[in-house]
Amino acid sequence: MKRKLLIFLSIVLVCLSSCNNNRYTITGDLNTDEYDGQLICLGYETNTGKVFTDSATIEGNHFHIEGEIPDSNALRTLWIDGLIASYKPILLSNENIQVELKPSSGELRIKSDGLNGAFQTFSDSVNTLLIDRTFYERRVDLKDAGKMTLEKHNELLEEERQYMNHLEDYICDYIKENISNNLGLYVFIESTHFFWNTEKLGELIQLFPESYKENKRFKFAEAWANAVSETAVGKQYTDIKGFDLEGKEVALSDYVGKGKVVLVDFWASWCGPCRELLPELKEYKKQYKDLEIVGISIDDNKKDWEKASIDEEIDWPQFSNLMGRDDPAKLAYGVQSIPTTILIDRNGTIIGRDLYRDHLKYKIEELMK
Repeated sequence: MKRKLLIFLSIVLVCLSSCNNNRYTITGDLNTDEYDGQLICLGYETNTGKVFTDSATIEGNHFHIEGEIPDSNALRTLWIDGLIASYKPILLSNENIQVELKPSSGELRIKSDGLNGAFQTFSDSVNTLLIDRTFYERRVDLKDAGKMTLEKHNELLEEERQYMNHLEDYICDYIKENISNNLGLYVFIESTHFFWNTEKLGELIQLFPESYKENKRFKFAEAWANAVSETAVGKQYTDIKGFDLEGKEVALSDYVGKGKVVLVDFWASWCGPCRELLPELKEYKKQYKDLEIVGISIDDNKKDWEKASIDEEIDWPQFSNLMGRDDPAKLAYGVQSIPTTILIDRNGTIIGRDLYRDHLKYKIEELMK
C-alpha cells in the first residue's frame, strides 16, 4: 500500500512539474506609478486583426501576468493600454520573464536572460548602430556650407553602403540564429526596409520553415522583396498602368524607350516630403531636355490628387489607380515609402532607384554628361 502511494505521489509531482513547465510568468517593475490602475495587455496579430489573450491591472508600479503557453513557439505582444511606444514582442516560455519600463520613452524592456533577453540586446545594438551613423548629418552640413562636391558625395555614398552592408549582416545573423522561432520571423518582417541587398533577403526567405510562409505579414515581406529584386538596378523596367486625371489609361511604356531618360516619381498629395521634392524635379526637367518625368500618385482620392497637382503646377505626365497603399503600380516596384524615385535609361534599363536629394541630383548629372 505504501509503495502504491509513493508511485501515485511521484506521478502527481511529475504532472505538476509538467504543468508548471507549460506556464509563462511575466512580471514588471515600471519605475513609476503613473500607470497605476491601468491595464497591461498581452495579445497577438492575426490575418483578421488583434487578439487579446490576457491582461492584468497595474498596481502601483508593478504588474504580474501568468498563464498557459499555447505552443512552444508562441510570440505575443505586451503593452500598456493606451501607450503605443510600450509595445514589446515576447516569446512565451516557462522562464520568469522580467520587464521594466523606460519612463523617458515609454518603452518596455526585457530584463531577464534567455531568448527574450537576447532579443533585447539585439534591439539595443541595432538602435545604437542607427544612432551612430553620421553621414546624413555630414551630407547636410556640406550642402549647407556650399562645399558638397561629386567627390564628397561619392565618398559619403560609399560610407553609407558599407554601413548598410554591416547592418544587413548583423540583422541576418540574428535571424539565422532564430530561424526556428517566431522572434526570427518578427525581426525579418520588421527589418526588410533596412535591406539594400535583396539577394540577402531572398536567401533568408528560403531558410524559413514552410509553416511560417502562411503568415500574412511574411507573405507581404516576401512579395516586397521579390518586387524590389525584379526592379533592381540593372534589370529591365516593369511596365505599370493607371489612369491620368482625364481618365485616360496610361502606361509607363508610353514614355520609356522613346529616346529619353525617364524619372519615375512615386508621390501623393498628403506626403509632405514628396511635395518638397517637386521644385527640384521641376529644375531637372527645365535643365535637361532629354529627361522625362512620370509621376505615379499613391492617392486614393482623385480630388486630392487633382488639387495638389494644380497647386504644385505639375506639368509632367502622371497616372494613378487611386488605390492608395494597395496601388498595383506601387506594389510592382516594391515601394514601401514615398517619395520613391526610379531612373530608367533610354533602353529601358533601371539605372537608379530610391534616389533622393543629392543622390538623385548627382545621378542625373552623371547620366546627362
